[in-house]
Amino acid sequence: MTHIGAKIKKLREDMNLTLKDLAEKSGVGKSTISEIETGKATNPKTATLQKLSNVLGVTVNDLLSTEEKLDIAIESMSKIAYMAKDALDYHNNCIVKDEESLYSNDINSIVNNFKNETFSADEQNEIINYIKFVISKRK
Repeated sequence: MTHIGAKIKKLREDMNLTLKDLAEKSGVGKSTISEIETGKATNPKTATLQKLSNVLGVTVNDLLSTEEKLDIAIESMSKIAYMAKDALDYHNNCIVKDEESLYSNDINSIVNNFKNETFSADEQNEIINYIKFVISKRK
């Protein structure tokens, strides 16, 4: 039996509630409560715990052991880190694409001033690097 399951069972029994009573009062299925209490349900949903804790007169936080709280915090931090990395990657890709299209548009404007001239990709990169060099000298 998990800590959370044992705690729910003890609180339920202290209030002289049967599984059926707690199920009816909380809106959580009797079998779900039984699985939580016996440890078969190892990762109950927060919404389920909230419904049970409301009837039992405690907070979800009161039901969790320190280890369970740490596990939840670590999992949440991990999700946040992945989301931040994805957002940063997306942002960096947008900047690079916008910068490249900006240079591309600028290069096309410059090229249009040279009739009958075409520039290879390498030559366009040289032009971009030269423009960057000229801009950097201003600072």
